Amino acid sequence: MWRGSETPSDGRVVEAKFRWSAEPDKPASDYDSACDIEELVGMISVAGHPALVLGDEVPMSTWLPHEQFSGGILVVPMTWPSDQTDDESLVRAVHAVSVKDFSRTGVSLPLSSGSCRLIAAVDNGPCWAYPTLRISVDTASYSIFSAETRIAGYWPRLHALHESSKPLD
Repeated sequence: MWRGSETPSDGRVVEAKFRWSAEPDKPASDYDSACDIEELVGMISVAGHPALVLGDEVPMSTWLPHEQFSGGILVVPMTWPSDQTDDESLVRAVHAVSVKDFSRTGVSLPLSSGSCRLIAAVDNGPCWAYPTLRISVDTASYSIFSAETRIAGYWPRLHALHESSKPLD
């Protein structure tokens, strides 16, 4: 299980260069491993399971289903048009972004059970301090595509999951 910035208590050893604690001799945490990702999206292993890391992202991320990306889109709103913005306008803005604006990242999520959880990397379960979001997608392997754009007053970073075996139209 993901332990965030806490050192795993089950004897699991995490490999990481970064140390959130600033103590290089202290055992690494899952958060330390996630902080080793230098790109906007990357993969790490957590207790033998793949974890997709959104690097340097704000904790307001969410997931939306999408007609053209079979695994939906992870949405990271970097800025909002105003404090009075409603969820519906963000959804409309995300769906207005063209598939042509996305580029393949080279990151792939291996065969997934289809059950995922979007969490703040510093947090640890099962008693989460920050909100989490359960995501269900088809059991498959996914290629990750990303786009960063400014649209309708938003500045979203978008990470789309698309089944590796399906062509992207």
